[in-house]
Amino acid sequence: MVSDPSRARSWLDFGAVIVFLLAASVYANALFLGATLDDVFIVERNPLSHGVSQIAGIFTTSYWGFDPRLPDTSLYRPFTILTFALERSVFGHTLWVSHAVNVLLHATASALVFVTVRRLFEDARIAFAAAILFAVHPAHVEAVAGLVGRAESLAALGILTCVYAWDRARDGHWKWIAIAALACAAGAASKEIGVTAPAVALAAEIVLPERRWLLRGDRRAWIAMVVLASVLGAFLVVHASITEPNRALMGLVGLEAQWRVPTAFAALLEYARLCVFPMNLSADYTLRDVPLVESLVDMRFLAGVALALVLVATAWCARRRAPVVTWGLIVAAITFAPVSNLLFGVGIVVAERALYSPSIGLCAAVGGAFALALQRPAWTRIGWIAFVLVSAGFAVRTWTRTPVWKDNETLGLATLAVAPHSHLAHDILAQFYAAKGDLVAAEPHVRAALETEDCKDMRFLEGEIAVANGRLEEAIRAYRTVIELDAAHAAAYNQLGLALGDAGQVDEAIQTFTAMQQACPDQETAWLNLVFLYSQRGDLERALTVALDAVARFPKSAEVLRTTGAVHAALGHSDEAEVFARRAQSL
Repeated sequence: MVSDPSRARSWLDFGAVIVFLLAASVYANALFLGATLDDVFIVERNPLSHGVSQIAGIFTTSYWGFDPRLPDTSLYRPFTILTFALERSVFGHTLWVSHAVNVLLHATASALVFVTVRRLFEDARIAFAAAILFAVHPAHVEAVAGLVGRAESLAALGILTCVYAWDRARDGHWKWIAIAALACAAGAASKEIGVTAPAVALAAEIVLPERRWLLRGDRRAWIAMVVLASVLGAFLVVHASITEPNRALMGLVGLEAQWRVPTAFAALLEYARLCVFPMNLSADYTLRDVPLVESLVDMRFLAGVALALVLVATAWCARRRAPVVTWGLIVAAITFAPVSNLLFGVGIVVAERALYSPSIGLCAAVGGAFALALQRPAWTRIGWIAFVLVSAGFAVRTWTRTPVWKDNETLGLATLAVAPHSHLAHDILAQFYAAKGDLVAAEPHVRAALETEDCKDMRFLEGEIAVANGRLEEAIRAYRTVIELDAAHAAAYNQLGLALGDAGQVDEAIQTFTAMQQACPDQETAWLNLVFLYSQRGDLERALTVALDAVARFPKSAEVLRTTGAVHAALGHSDEAEVFARRAQSL
């Protein structure tokens, strides 16, 4: 291990402040961003994120909240949701504040990388190099620029704080055990990767004999580990009681291990590329970007295995001369394993945000290699020049990448530039243009999205575009496909019935709204449209029967009451018509 040169101590003592300010500066343009992708569902539409009035629901509901259109109940991140709720309670719905919090969290995590690595390895140069790379690495843009990426920063803060507090607890301060336990709990409750915190803490004991206390049988260390294990155990029990397995087959979820594991090794090459040369960045990596490995002699699989073996060999060889390299690679492996698809299938093939916590270890390993190079006087100037150039290049790439997350249009177009087959990009662009009423711009993206995946949202939008262009038969087919994909899609039933009525297929329209009554009993439009169709056919008695049934189901609906009154009036029941008209007016 190398101690700090005396000439470097003066400014490196302020390393944490320098790193914090640099990280905040590099992401300053994130304050002008909007909401993209999952931000809309997690922050904008999720009532749990709108204030602390529903704090009980935050801790008893899965990450996606109550929205029935979002069936993923496999995630539980209450601490992340709580931060959004607190924000909304204090500042209201102000996006720049949410982005500012994300930037500050990342800057704090970057500074804590410096503090933690310096604490463990007693070399400010290693800590500074690691923290600077972590602060400016372009692969972190997704985690910082996207509002929901906050889960990554919070989890990383939990891991780093737990590791730092664990090491401080060796000095005999019991309060640090409590801090480690709270940090572990907060990190795990921010994102599931936070559960790796105790393992990351133990990595330093394995690599640094002089910092061991658990492995030497210290009683306080074992008490501390029992506390951490109890916290994690309690969290996992709560997590299991609230979540359910993911029903959506995303990423490599559901893929048999014989295909999943080799593909995960192939994906390792893409992750390596993102770490070393993060120029072509994308919001969507699919099996088209990392095709399924179907043979064990596939060169991508063999290269991925070779890369893994090289990293293992590097960790082993560096354990004495550069233990920070060994520690960093172990930390990267621990925090990457849960999202790697090696142990089990996850909902991503590759994702830049998945590198956030693993890059703590990777940057530490690079920092250790950098400090080792500086031991040779001939390499000192070259080493610093190379470090400055790489860091500056990363910072510029981060600065230019961040504005891409301004809105779904900007993000979608940027994604298509590097991944023209991206279903996600076409999907968000179609939805973006449709929301603006520009169906002409939306149509090509709808068709491109449907070429890669049959999706109910895109099928529904296909129907809307067809109706707007007078292509009723095409719209009818699209809406029927939506219902096949989602038997309780109320809007599809409603639009199908309307399209059938406009096409003169009244009997089929009546059948559709009757089916909608059964599939979506909370939607009054099914009854209202049936009343209209029966009235149109002159069957007023049948229309009145349906209308009265609607009144019984929706007694507080002014529209239902007005419609029922109109049917009574058409039948000549003037007194009844007046009664319903007054009831509707009172509402």
